[in-house]
Amino acid sequence: RHRRDASMQAPPEDANPLNRAYEAWAARTPVVCRGLCVGLAACYGFSWILDLQRGLETVPFRIVRRFELWRLILSPCAG
Repeated sequence: RHRRDASMQAPPEDANPLNRAYEAWAARTPVVCRGLCVGLAACYGFSWILDLQRGLETVPFRIVRRFELWRLILSPCAG
């Protein structure tokens, strides 16, 4: 087993206020809510880089006839 050496120290306390705020928010927010919030923020960030309009738009023909139900879930990311 690994023995703790006297030269090994605990990591320093994080002084970044944004990181501390995120960690506090993550500790008190349920996993599903946190995943949705982070996912929506990521979609927003990618919308500045990628054009997702054609791939994620809600097209009734594709939803009903081709059974592409994922378009209902991901369409807010394109709009």
